[in-house]
Amino acid sequence: MLVASRSGLVGKLRELLALSRRLTPQAVPVQFKRNELVLALLNDPAVRAVAPFTYLVHGDLPRLIATVSRAHLHVLTNCERAATLLAVKSPWAEADGVKRWLLWIARGVAEASGDRWLGLGRRVSTEEAGMLAQMSAALHVSPIVQVPSAAQLETLLGLTMHEGGGVSGGEGYGCSGGGDR
Repeated sequence: MLVASRSGLVGKLRELLALSRRLTPQAVPVQFKRNELVLALLNDPAVRAVAPFTYLVHGDLPRLIATVSRAHLHVLTNCERAATLLAVKSPWAEADGVKRWLLWIARGVAEASGDRWLGLGRRVSTEEAGMLAQMSAALHVSPIVQVPSAAQLETLLGLTMHEGGGVSGGEGYGCSGGGDR
């Protein structure tokens, strides 16, 4: 995304910040918090070592530029490789979660800045949208958001199912019992 956008220096800094933030365990959305592979990647020292701001903190801007340029050349090939490896080595749900997490990171970087000077303009440029679509295809993931199952919704909302098919919990969600409307 960093290379696909034309956001200028301010926009690139916003995108670097978005990338660095998304590579932290605290930023992981609820749907990925139980994915062991995502958590393992976030805690891997090799992943933390390539966080963009580590280059800037050490004053190594040329190395950051070289790393981003190399990554751009191989991003789709690496997405294909990751999808293949995940399909062979991981359960489907874990693999799908990692691939969707990677797309979540890419979308966050794409949305961090506009496509014009000083980061103004459309949040996701045509080039970035094209790159997101290519990454989705390379990862073998639909760019359309997956609708959560009933069990996933119950977990997210903290609801529990009873034997009679009734639902409990969810206080404060506008559920009222009687006919006092």
